[in-house]
Amino acid sequence: MTKRLLACAALAAVLAASCGDEAASTATGPSAVSNSTTASTQTTTQTGCTRPGAPTNLRVTSQVKLAVELSWNPVAGATSYTVMVGGTPGGTDTFFNDTTDTSVRFTSKDGNQYARVQANNACGGGPSTGSLEYFIPF
Repeated sequence: MTKRLLACAALAAVLAASCGDEAASTATGPSAVSNSTTASTQTTTQTGCTRPGAPTNLRVTSQVKLAVELSWNPVAGATSYTVMVGGTPGGTDTFFNDTTDTSVRFTSKDGNQYARVQANNACGGGPSTGSLEYFIPF
């Protein structure tokens, strides 16, 4: 196998191990996985592992024509953030990207847009912010 295939195989093994299934949800010990579902998100928690909370104070800090900058407060324990922007609440058709910063600049679509941010760490993604609506004139 090439180094690239080995790296892909290793990544696939890590991702498979982090996905909950029936066998994993009945395991015991520090690697036990349990699934819990809420109305808005599905979370998987590992014993001794805590996902970060939702970012706060999501706001548009700059808007010049279609260029938009979003910012939010840092979340303790977060190692990255997933930014999701769409033309409908919960949508991702305008922008979807991961960043380690607490702000992001991107080219938006015109009209009403809805932005959300989710904090992530080694345990997975936490809950996202509520949708922030902003408007880009046509």
